[in-house]
Amino acid sequence: MQAFLIEMFQSCKISNDKHVMPCLRNSRPFCCTLQEKASSELLHAKKQMDNFRTEYEMLQVDDRAMDKGFRREFSELSNVMADVLLKHFRKRPK
Repeated sequence: MQAFLIEMFQSCKISNDKHVMPCLRNSRPFCCTLQEKASSELLHAKKQMDNFRTEYEMLQVDDRAMDKGFRREFSELSNVMADVLLKHFRKRPK
């Protein structure tokens, strides 16, 4: 096993923009350019960012709904007192 790993390590070489590695499933070498790796990583990062953005927007909608509910619960108070309470409510740790 150790000899196989040493042989595999020695067979790896970098030439110009291609990284050639032996394929473990079948003993043919496969090539992948650094640009292809970078583009796949970029695509993955964009998908993650879209997921995070969607989740953030959903949290913002929930927060706005809580603000409206908070205002409704204290509607009988004066506007000044309700504003002070709302200010403290918005500063709460989330």
